[in-house]
Amino acid sequence: MKLATYPGKFAPTGLWKRLVNGAIVGVLMTVMLAGCNQDRALAVRDMNIGLEAYESGKSMDAVRYLKEAAKNDPTYPEPLYYLGQIYHLRLKEYDNAELYYRKALEISAENPQFAYRLGAVLAEQGKHADAVQVLRRSVNAKDDYARAWFRLGLSQQEMANYSDAVDSYMKSIQIDPRLRMDRDDRGGEHYHALGDLYVRFGLYDNALKVYENAIQNNANVARLYHGRGVAQLHLKRYSEAAASFEKTLELDASHPTGVFNLAVARQALGQDVAAIEVLQRFLDSGARGGGDPARIIAAQGLLQQLREKQRSE
Repeated sequence: MKLATYPGKFAPTGLWKRLVNGAIVGVLMTVMLAGCNQDRALAVRDMNIGLEAYESGKSMDAVRYLKEAAKNDPTYPEPLYYLGQIYHLRLKEYDNAELYYRKALEISAENPQFAYRLGAVLAEQGKHADAVQVLRRSVNAKDDYARAWFRLGLSQQEMANYSDAVDSYMKSIQIDPRLRMDRDDRGGEHYHALGDLYVRFGLYDNALKVYENAIQNNANVARLYHGRGVAQLHLKRYSEAAASFEKTLELDASHPTGVFNLAVARQALGQDVAAIEVLQRFLDSGARGGGDPARIIAAQGLLQQLREKQRSE
């Protein structure tokens, strides 16, 4: 897990490596600010050692040196921020992560990334009301912060502030249609959050437009094709839905919901033999993978219904 950096006001010059997707590829800083005071010099030295320890997998050594850095210069927010990240991303100690993110933000109150990270850890603890307030600070400081807008929308949705959530998702999409939240993210999660919300409220035409646009910008994401297929199913566009689910499975052969919904689309098209084959495949994969019990029961019921229909013909 790489620590994320930011263009901090007090960041020392030195041998920073390039940033990739907002994460530090290499985090060592080897020179100090010219003319900085002795406290800052000691803090930078200890922070460098701590970050090197982190990169070597020595999390507790990193914590120790970063705490010493913060002690040497209590006005320096970066060691506190990196402490927050280590507790958050590697140690999963969310209370400590929240503590250090807050301390960093107290020193640098307008820093959008400090606010974003604090909002993220609050949301992950279910503290969505607090997360909304902090993430608002982040986007107010940096209006084009797509990740913060997306996270803000997620917390607003959790609080049932659906209209605000829609606005935040749309803002995130407008800023960065190809947003990736981390290096493993295939993209389009902000589109999916918006499209899925429209589906929940029966706005299937709106959902379909969202997923169509999502696929234009994130062409190889199975989840987006599946979302499009769900909207098409609700709109009774069964042939198009089947094609969407086929594409879902082409991109992710183990997608069990895609298999089940493909069977539903085939059955709606009167393609009972194909539907039976797909349902059996779904049930085989679900039994092996511990799939959703409710959907497995539904698949068993539909399969029985189709087989009884075959026997009666």
